[in-house]
Amino acid sequence: MNEGFSAVTHRAVADDAAVPLGSTTYHFKDKQELISESLRQLLEEDRARRLKIRVPVNASAQSVSNYLVQVLVPPGFRSRKKIGILFERIVEASHSPKLSKMIDDDQQELKTILNQSLGKFGTTISAELVQAVFDGRALQWLNGKGSFESLEQVFSKDIAFLLKHQQTN
Repeated sequence: MNEGFSAVTHRAVADDAAVPLGSTTYHFKDKQELISESLRQLLEEDRARRLKIRVPVNASAQSVSNYLVQVLVPPGFRSRKKIGILFERIVEASHSPKLSKMIDDDQQELKTILNQSLGKFGTTISAELVQAVFDGRALQWLNGKGSFESLEQVFSKDIAFLLKHQQTN
């Protein structure tokens, strides 16, 4: 899906999966169903991955930041190309009600995981704020020249700032 949803065809999927073309046309009635099922499966795998990440016992700014990056960035997505593609597919999915709902459901589950984790750290920082800060920093990073580690460093500084200046109830 590096070229976008418009490039998805039964033939391309069959070629990538090394299966006969008839296999994809038999199981998926059209391109939309093929894309929906692929996205559903990817999101399900990522949900399972997120749930396996252990919340660190140490609530230092660095350990919280490292944990959040692990939750927010799937393995293998630590490059401009991969993160750029991820952002592009999310925007592209927003144009389809079915795909948009799938992304929204996934974001709600991510929000729940983040809020539960942040609660264990004893912080009042919200999942929405963490996601907004990371997404904003990732978009800035996409247009820069630094390494993924530079994105992690600036995000870590942001988290340290938020932890230091959080409001207490």
